[in-house]
This record gives sequence, C-alpha cells and structure tokens, in this order.
Amino acid sequence: MEIIIYISIYGVLVYLLIAFGWIQIVRKSKRNREKAEIRSEDITVLIPFRNEELRLEPLLKSIQNLEKQPARWIFLNDHSDDNGPDLIKNLENSLDNISVIDLPDNTQGKKRAILHGVDLVETEFILTMDADVWFESNYFSELEKLGQADMYVLPAILKGQSSLERFYELDVAMANAMNSGLAGWTRPIFASGANLLYRKSAYLEVNDLASHEHMASGDDTYLLRDFRNANKKVELDARLSTSVSTETPHSLSEFLDQRIRWAGKTKDVGDHFATFISILQFVLTMTFAFFVVKYIVEQDFFSALLIYALKTGIDIVVFFPYFAQMKRMETWVLIPIYELLFPIYSVIIGIAVLFRKPKWKGRAIYN
Repeated sequence: MEIIIYISIYGVLVYLLIAFGWIQIVRKSKRNREKAEIRSEDITVLIPFRNEELRLEPLLKSIQNLEKQPARWIFLNDHSDDNGPDLIKNLENSLDNISVIDLPDNTQGKKRAILHGVDLVETEFILTMDADVWFESNYFSELEKLGQADMYVLPAILKGQSSLERFYELDVAMANAMNSGLAGWTRPIFASGANLLYRKSAYLEVNDLASHEHMASGDDTYLLRDFRNANKKVELDARLSTSVSTETPHSLSEFLDQRIRWAGKTKDVGDHFATFISILQFVLTMTFAFFVVKYIVEQDFFSALLIYALKTGIDIVVFFPYFAQMKRMETWVLIPIYELLFPIYSVIIGIAVLFRKPKWKGRAIYN
C-alpha cells in the first residue's frame, strides 16, 4: 500500500510540474514566435571572461560561422593573465563588430564586468554569454523569432563526452526540464548567464547589485529575481535552436565545486517558490531512498525492485520530451542508474555546502 501511495503522489506531481508544464511552455513559445519583434541588430552580446585561453576556440568558431551577426560583441577581460585576450583580438581583426575591453584595476568579478559592459551598450537588448559556449550558425536567426519580453531565459546545455561526464550533465538537464515545466505553469525559478537575453532599460531599472555583491557568482539568478520582483515580463524559450552548449566539468572535484557554488547562491537568493520546489524534490527523493533501503534491510527485494522500477519508469517517460528536444538521448538512457545515485549525491552536496568553500575563477565565491 505504501508503494502505491508514494508512486501515486510522485507520479501526479511529476506529471503536472514537468510533463504538463512542458506542453504549456511549448505552446507559449509558439505563441511568442507569432509576435516576433526582436532583431539581431538590436542585440549587443556581453561576454565576461577570465583566463579562458583553453576554452575559447569553440565560441570564436561559432561567431565566425554565424549567418547573422548582432550589433556588437563586447568581451570583458577580467584581468586575465593568459593568452585569451590575444585570441579574441585575432578575431577582432577580421570582424569589425568585436571589441575586447580590459576592466579597470578597481573592477573585478562577473557582475561588475557586466555592469561595466552595460555602459558601453547602445542597443535595446543585451545578451550575456560565457566564454566557453558554442552555438549553431542560425542562432541569431532563431532569436529573431522571439516575441517582446523584458527578459528571455534561453537554454544552456551541458554536454559531456564520456559516460562519466554525461552523469555530470544529467542533474542539470533534469533541472532544466523542471524549470521549463514551471515556466509553462507560472515562471522559471532559475536562469543561466551563459545564455540570457534582456532589455537594457529594464536592467538599469531593476539591477540590485548591492544586495548580492557578497556572492562572486550568481549574476543570472539574482538578476532573474530582480526582474521578477519588479514585475517585468520574463519568458523562457525551450527550443534547441536558441540554445548554447558548454562542456561539463572534467573531474569529480570540479563537478562538486560547481554544484556547491550553485547550491550556495540558490539558498542565498531568497526565492521562496524555488526553495519550496527544492524541498519538495528533496523529500520525494529521500522518501524513495528510505523505502528502497527499508525493503532491502527487510529482505523484501521484490518491493525494493518494484518501487525502483515504477519511479524510474515515471521519470523515463516524463523527462523524455525534454531530452528528445535537446537531442541528449545518450544522457537520457542513464536515468535508471542515476535514480540510485541521486539520493547519495543530494546528501553529499547538502553536507558539502556547509563545510566546503570552493573558489571560482581563482577567487572566493563569498566576497
């Protein structure tokens, strides 16, 4: 009976939050495209970077291969001490809409870099990207299909090369599916600064840097909060054609530090709805783990296998549309293994957030 109760509650919640929400966001995206008003020449791209020499090449190739260019690319050099700035300047010689701006000595960090770059923007829209992303040649052509909004949360896809690295992308992909579903119902609860489009005038009006300058990262999540608090129009676009891709972490320590950094800013941002969703997910995950362990201890292996198979089956079906849309089916097939690992991973991250203080770009994440 307890298996039936748990699976019924889990299945209904997951279907409503993700599967039904996904249907809604697909419909909403279609309606937005019918009112397309954004032009590539109205967009300036801001890319803060620091010591990205080894990861810049895919981005620079993507820029060169574009069918349409934005008004301007502004690379904001956050005191790099490698050859990254020179690589960009080489491209600057062949494209006249690229600039490399060195931050002043008294300015550092991604948030300050973006604020510095905004002063240089002369277009209606700002698009922020990370220096380690890449995208398809029709990327800006697809952005022109977006309707008017103050902010667009656009897809940023982690891509692992090995089976282990695909595990590193799986929790992010599932979180992105959840975020898309929530946007279909109400609103997104997080955004990625690797692919975030917003109106310059709205940024200048709502940006509350003073409230979160103590966190080195989180330019995206805090800005989403500021737009939401000011009742600005925020939309999420879930098309593969407007996505950017980036590599997963390459080692376990890199992976853990990244997730700890993300968890830290999520806790600090003060979004009660996002906190509720996180708690709900944790409770459902830990309840599942409790039942599996309980049945194994009681040597009721049939019940342990049954609840595992039912929960896994639900997740495989519910998450399929998102993974298929983003063409990450080689990651989707790992969900059965991930079901067993996720409870352990959740506990490790929860404990590590309390004790481990990772650095980001060679700097402490708390200023």
